[in-house]
Amino acid sequence: MTKPNTASLLSFPVPPDTPSFGDCIARIAVDTTLAKERRRDMISGLTRVAEVLTRAPDAVPVHVPWLQPRLEEVMPKALGLSAKTWANILSNMKAALVHLGFIKTGTKPAGALSPAWATHWQALRQSSESGLVPGLLGFVAYLDDQAVAPDGVGGGHLTDYLAFVATRSLRKNPLDVARRARIAWNRAAKLVAGWPNRQLAPIASDTVYCLPDSRFSGSFIAEVDALMLSLAKPDPLAPGKLQRAMRPDTVKARRGQFTRFAAVLVHAGLPIERIKAIRDLVVPVNLERGLRWLLQRSNNTVTPGLSNMAVALRMLIRHHVTLSDEERARAEELCGKVILPRTFGLTEKNRKRLMPFNDGSLTDDFLSLPQKLWTTAKTCRNPTEQARQRETAIALEILTFCPIRRKNLAEIHVERDLQRHGPGNIVLNLQADQTKTGRAISFVLPDHLVGWIDEHLRDRTGVLCPPGVSWLFPRRDGTMNMVPSSLGCRISEVIKRHMGLKVHPHLYRHLSAKLMLKANPGHYELVRRVLGHTETSTTWETYVGLEGEDATRLLSEIVLQNRSAEVPRSKLARKTGTGGNLVPLRAS
Repeated sequence: MTKPNTASLLSFPVPPDTPSFGDCIARIAVDTTLAKERRRDMISGLTRVAEVLTRAPDAVPVHVPWLQPRLEEVMPKALGLSAKTWANILSNMKAALVHLGFIKTGTKPAGALSPAWATHWQALRQSSESGLVPGLLGFVAYLDDQAVAPDGVGGGHLTDYLAFVATRSLRKNPLDVARRARIAWNRAAKLVAGWPNRQLAPIASDTVYCLPDSRFSGSFIAEVDALMLSLAKPDPLAPGKLQRAMRPDTVKARRGQFTRFAAVLVHAGLPIERIKAIRDLVVPVNLERGLRWLLQRSNNTVTPGLSNMAVALRMLIRHHVTLSDEERARAEELCGKVILPRTFGLTEKNRKRLMPFNDGSLTDDFLSLPQKLWTTAKTCRNPTEQARQRETAIALEILTFCPIRRKNLAEIHVERDLQRHGPGNIVLNLQADQTKTGRAISFVLPDHLVGWIDEHLRDRTGVLCPPGVSWLFPRRDGTMNMVPSSLGCRISEVIKRHMGLKVHPHLYRHLSAKLMLKANPGHYELVRRVLGHTETSTTWETYVGLEGEDATRLLSEIVLQNRSAEVPRSKLARKTGTGGNLVPLRAS
């Protein structure tokens, strides 16, 4: 599924004559149906939100598609606001907009439902599936407001509900809200007695176009698997230049791209029995058919996913299939038209997420978070929660001092990767076959972190995992390490809860580069060694923009230091006799 582009959301056109927060404030100020304190709170909420958006109230339109993505980007901690304060501000702002009829809460009390829906709702709440209530609350309220009978609900109503959430409420992630409603509805239809026995189809944008391997011919799948094996383990005696072995994750991604494109061709109208070999994917007529289907799916926009697919297909065209010269030229031309140009530097999203760290005080608080978590874990009464919080503190502290990738973090093996060189001296040593770049990398762990790890390994047995587990971040049954995505989500959730910041594990690598370049301008080789990049050019291309920010800040400081605040421009011009132009410098 293609995610919505944040930039396009932020430039969402606002209809003419859309009222502003200023208009709302004026109406609430004279609304005698509200108590004085309630009017004050609502006006305060509208005013504070406008301040956070760095706009005057009259410049903030009451238009949900314009407001929602901007509010979602707000990081309260970076603005000096606690999460609770920001929640109160938003609550007052939403109450004002609901009172004036611009948005709806999307929910209603059970007693306000129509008799038909009230009966079903009561049955749901009294069933063993009452946990579905939060996911269905808004959807059922919407259906009731639209006078849709329980037995008349269909897939079109889910699409309408998504449009309602996106345009008449300020709930986060409207698409996720609609997805959760569908999942909860379908589960209730299966397990709750009396609930309408009708399954809702996925939202159109969620439709999966992949097909199982069993649908394709055995010869095609066998050829794909043989190619993957050759990419993972190249023949050292094969003619030509020795090819570098692809990492397992890359091989898996390539296989997925080839089988998905085969499925795309089927959806685009090519009979599945005609896909017998890899070559059939990139014959120009088939290649164009598949690429056009993908473009149509993304509203004729070249997405990063489509671009990556074209890169993989171009690799096939150049190195792994037999085509005539004319076919090869046409196929490469087609791929080239949908391959996005290479970009340098951090993505705009990562640059935004790094901006709060220009604040020294916030950076200090962020870097101190692992210590805070470790210390406050002692106050947890539940042993499991205490051990879990300590585990999270260790993960954050390792990322702080050893900015490794999420997968490497999750797969740290105590006996293999933590090498002891005397009491309290531990080195985190990742071998070449463990890293993305194929280069070994080592980090000396600080003394306090060594103490944390030793204490945690001693106390976690029987609480988080069975005895004898050698993974630093194990699954609870101790059979394997924790899934990297699960550990990453926990890290992001903890940081957001305590700091109000959107930080994923990989951002620690970018933050480390930012801090090192700020302390040592131009030392890209130092950053390369710490991050384990293969070439310094990779480091420079990625992080050169970070120094640009510090350089412009330095320029501002130089200008302000050299500006004469006491002498107005006109007086300076009279003194120099230049009419305000600079006097040329003369060599001394």
